[in-house]
Amino acid sequence: GYIRVAGLRVINAGPGPHNPGNLADTAHHIIIENNTVYHTSDSGIGVWASSEVVVDHNEVEEACYAGYNEAISVGGTDGFEVSYNHVHHTIKEGIDAKDGSSNGKVFGNHVHHTEAVGIYTDAWDKHTHDIAVYGNVVHDSPENGFAAASEQGGLLENISFYNNIAYNNGWVGLHVTACCIATHPMANIQIINNTFYGNGWDPWGGGILLENPQAEGVVIRNNICSQNLYFQLAVSANVPADHYTVDHNLINGFRGAEDEIYGDNYVAGDPLFVSAAEADFRLRPGSPAIDQGSPSGAPASDFEGQARPFGAGYDIGADEYAAGAYRAYLPVIEGR
Repeated sequence: GYIRVAGLRVINAGPGPHNPGNLADTAHHIIIENNTVYHTSDSGIGVWASSEVVVDHNEVEEACYAGYNEAISVGGTDGFEVSYNHVHHTIKEGIDAKDGSSNGKVFGNHVHHTEAVGIYTDAWDKHTHDIAVYGNVVHDSPENGFAAASEQGGLLENISFYNNIAYNNGWVGLHVTACCIATHPMANIQIINNTFYGNGWDPWGGGILLENPQAEGVVIRNNICSQNLYFQLAVSANVPADHYTVDHNLINGFRGAEDEIYGDNYVAGDPLFVSAAEADFRLRPGSPAIDQGSPSGAPASDFEGQARPFGAGYDIGADEYAAGAYRAYLPVIEGR
């Protein structure tokens, strides 16, 4: 315990299938920060069966070439932060909080060009709970930007996604999945004040998809779903109506696809982003998202740390419109 690993460059961890770049295993009070990890057979950074671990401001590239785990994997760990990491061009998922992890935060990360889900929460076969995923940007993944799953029947509970941005991902901006066996319980999944733009590659994909009929207490509120390919916001027909609440979302480009819905108290129209082409998803003056959100469950600040609400009410999406200085948005990165 009480170890800090910082400022290292780790390359070519292998050749065995389980050679991560950095590994915290059965450890406590660990800080892994400001490292660069490149070309590892397993995770670039792996955290297992530990407690009070911080993974901060690292860059991970070309991880998981042997096909196991994720670029940053946090499994069976209580009390963790995965923050401000740059994860890109990896063989599998970007960041995964999973397999019995609890009381954690995943925030401020930039994930792109992964070969699977950008940021994942997966219970696997254990109770996985109380994880907040916020202020992240995920783009150019051929699969989902964000996803919640219970792949082997563990309960996924008290998971919140807020102030995230997902754009140009191949499947869905955020997917509450029914993978991978008959039992996949979830409870209290909050999807509030996120922005989903331009997700879906020909022929399918969309903004938000609630597919899991065993997910209870799902709230989808104050999200912008704009110009996603096949649908903006969809709830599978077999999900019981009393399992979810959908309200105060902005829908731009309703397609009329199977299971696509508007929800209650929705706003329809162009959100007037500063420049979607340059991945600047701040709101311009006159946006129909301004002051039209619900205060219920809304985060106290936005993607950039601006306090909510600013003005007459809460805005819809990851950005709360306000005049003044802003943290620079991430640039568009060409190619897939």
